[in-house]
Amino acid sequence: MKRPSSLALVASGPTRHNLFVRLPRLTVSLGPVKAPALRISSRIANTLRGGWPAKDWAELAEAEIVVISINCSRVLEELMPEMVELGEFWRGKIVVAADVPLGRHALAPLVCQGAIPASLLSLDTAPPAFILDTDRRTGVRLRKWIRNAGGHVIEASEQAYSAVNTLTEERLPGLFDNAMTVLRQSGLESAEARHLVEVHFHQALRTYLRGRNPIQRRTRWQAVGVPAD
Repeated sequence: MKRPSSLALVASGPTRHNLFVRLPRLTVSLGPVKAPALRISSRIANTLRGGWPAKDWAELAEAEIVVISINCSRVLEELMPEMVELGEFWRGKIVVAADVPLGRHALAPLVCQGAIPASLLSLDTAPPAFILDTDRRTGVRLRKWIRNAGGHVIEASEQAYSAVNTLTEERLPGLFDNAMTVLRQSGLESAEARHLVEVHFHQALRTYLRGRNPIQRRTRWQAVGVPAD
């Protein structure tokens, strides 16, 4: 007999980056797994070794937290009208968009039905870490939930993190390329140059995060790479 569960999953697509794969302890409390088709629900539940395939949305009625793990915007758009039709079903439920395109914004139709929105963005770290964006009260509960499963939570807005991510992706490759060019022109092999660049930038980042910006220690007129008198 299926026992009522406070945790449900709505998913589709590959499971290798699924929240429950990164945090296997969560599968202990996982209940119904809903997908666009029952066979997909069965496959996901079997892969996760937790929960059970849900035939209809009614099986998610007892869930207090519903995790949506659909990384294809088209699939989510096709499924959203079906979810919206459930109306009051969503009132008071915490709905977590886990690595979903558009994050919390994708949950807007469900928020109109009374859902409490949250988003989790996976970071490529060990142990698993996540950017959490939600209201303060919900954040306290989800932070405890993730930490008890062995994960680390950083609470930040999606917009702020996205801006930082875009900035680093645009600026850092150019710095890396310039550094590699200088080192290769000095006669270093590519492998040695890559290693030296990695060591240098890790050291520079640690120095910066400790509050000692190496750039500020140079005089204003001194060019980078030119020794002081």
